[in-house]
Amino acid sequence: MSELIKKVTRNQFNDWFKGYSSLNEIYRWFQEEYIEYEGDLPTTKWERAEFLCNTIDLTDPIEVQKVLNVYAKVLKEIDTAIKKREFTKDVLNSLSDKRSKMIQFLTDDKIQYVNGKLSFINLNDGVKDSIKNIIFAVYDAKPNIVVEDWASNNIKIVEHEEKCLVYDLPITKGLTFQDLFDWYKDKYTEIGEDAQKVKEALYKRLSKGEKQGLNSFEQLFFDTYLTKFIKDKDWNKVPALIPQVWLHYDPKTIKELEGEGREKRLKHQKMDFLMLFSDRERIVIEIDGQQHYSDNNIASPKLYAEMVKYDRGMRLKGYEVYRFGVYELKETSINTKEQIEKLIEVFFNELFKKYNVDFKG
Repeated sequence: MSELIKKVTRNQFNDWFKGYSSLNEIYRWFQEEYIEYEGDLPTTKWERAEFLCNTIDLTDPIEVQKVLNVYAKVLKEIDTAIKKREFTKDVLNSLSDKRSKMIQFLTDDKIQYVNGKLSFINLNDGVKDSIKNIIFAVYDAKPNIVVEDWASNNIKIVEHEEKCLVYDLPITKGLTFQDLFDWYKDKYTEIGEDAQKVKEALYKRLSKGEKQGLNSFEQLFFDTYLTKFIKDKDWNKVPALIPQVWLHYDPKTIKELEGEGREKRLKHQKMDFLMLFSDRERIVIEIDGQQHYSDNNIASPKLYAEMVKYDRGMRLKGYEVYRFGVYELKETSINTKEQIEKLIEVFFNELFKKYNVDFKG
């Protein structure tokens, strides 16, 4: 496993220690985080800071957090100096530039600086396999899928292709609504068609097929996201919230399996919503009604066990799974629509913060 704080990042902080700290202070800061060494220490500041870093396992997240706590103190010192203007203008400009470089190198290492603390953005490497196809907005009929080329793992929909959307472009930096719009415009509309009409058509298709569509709670969730995060009807870099995504596939329907006296083999073939912050960072959002945990309004340990088993399996594959209960999204006298919308907005803001997603700049 590679070092979680790269050498080039450590060098940024070592340079700061060299110019703005004493030998004893360097050791004290590391000692406060239980990074100690009983033998002789290097007698230069740069080398001492690097030496103390290397006394721990730089591939162990728990050990590395100790170093991050030291580095957070450095950033606080710089922030305080800039705020109080304790140095000359040239020195303050130099400190500001140094701070920017530190933050950039930390970000490259997937480390974020929030509220005076440094932490890993996401230690989960995500899903290992690359995305080849996203089959989504599946409402009216189950698509009939065959493997067209086993060697290349290429699929082909041979029946009910018109009942679903298939995004088949490469994904590296995530999938935004603008990406979806551009793809949909090229594939499903005439050249020169008005952009606003295309957006309206895409929104309608994402929400509903010819007959069926999102249920009322899913629609509320979807519409609230669009309303809160898409400003002035500009889809820009806003991460796409992809509805009704086909994840697992069993060629036989439930009715066919029942006719053979067999149970449903894949319990969860579709996910309610999927977000892609990168090719590997994949977020599953489920809106759970009573059918997920009860049978005829009676609590079902079997259904609950199936649900948590599914979550375990998804997380082990690298997906992150977040669930909302319909009860949370149900409007009542004490749970107003405004409160529900705020709940959804806060969730997405926290999600974006966790994954360092910034599309507002």
